[in-house]
Amino acid sequence: MTEISPKAYVAAAINQVRRVPGIEPGMKGREIAKVAIIGAGLMGSGIAVCFLGAGIPTVLVDKDEGALAKGRKYVDGALNTLLKRGYSLARSAPTAFWRRFRGFDARGSAAGV
Repeated sequence: MTEISPKAYVAAAINQVRRVPGIEPGMKGREIAKVAIIGAGLMGSGIAVCFLGAGIPTVLVDKDEGALAKGRKYVDGALNTLLKRGYSLARSAPTAFWRRFRGFDARGSAAGV
């Protein structure tokens, strides 16, 4: 087995990460128009903060009304903290829709979203 320096190993790893099958260099991604996040726990709420901060309309859904209320409180607090610390959020005012999750239909589509 050939040993390589840590620096060379990291460089090779970064090079491999850039290679995604089916994605050619210079390809443009699709625009994200809106986002739905299922699960208003800590992770879902944190993801919502990121998208709302970027000005992307976001729907946060959860099967439990209490978890949804807690998630909304977390998102509101996090966005207010960012503003107080001087971070500028996206030009367009972030919009959020809070809905209670009702389940999935036979095709796997979120019902009531």
